[in-house]
Amino acid sequence: MKLRHSKLLLLAALALPALAQSVPDLLFKGVANAQVLSPADRQAIAALLPIAIGPEGLVDSECKQASEPVVTLRDLNRDGRTEVIVIEGNSCAYGMKGRVTHVVTSDAQGRWRTVISADGDEVHMQPAKPGAWPEIMPAVRGFCYPVWGYAETQRKYVLKGRVADPKMPDACKGL
Repeated sequence: MKLRHSKLLLLAALALPALAQSVPDLLFKGVANAQVLSPADRQAIAALLPIAIGPEGLVDSECKQASEPVVTLRDLNRDGRTEVIVIEGNSCAYGMKGRVTHVVTSDAQGRWRTVISADGDEVHMQPAKPGAWPEIMPAVRGFCYPVWGYAETQRKYVLKGRVADPKMPDACKGL
């Protein structure tokens, strides 16, 4: 009887950490260099994203389906502060595009904000000079690709234009 009771206590103790995990804990679990972000930073970043905790991990906050975010930390504009790139989503939340890329940054006072949320399951960045933000071209389906540039006055990325796939040079006409 005592052995059975001990096994039940052990199983309950093992289950507690999984229940106690937060969105920031799960979002940054296993992310290289995540330790450069304080727990408060991780909490602020997670609060900006449409992600919640589901029965088996992170889900989108709308449909409650698996989101499976991929998080990367990089200093995109080489200002000494880390930006957080999160690619997440599913077809319920984002339709055929399925995934969205979010870029989150902080200002000199440590306040976090989203500078872009754009369709695409990966991003290509054009190198920029130090202190300047790179142009971003999310990988999207089709033959006409959006190009996003950073607008200093708006403090976020805006759609700068579109680039046609060389195989379909007229793909962007009329857009």
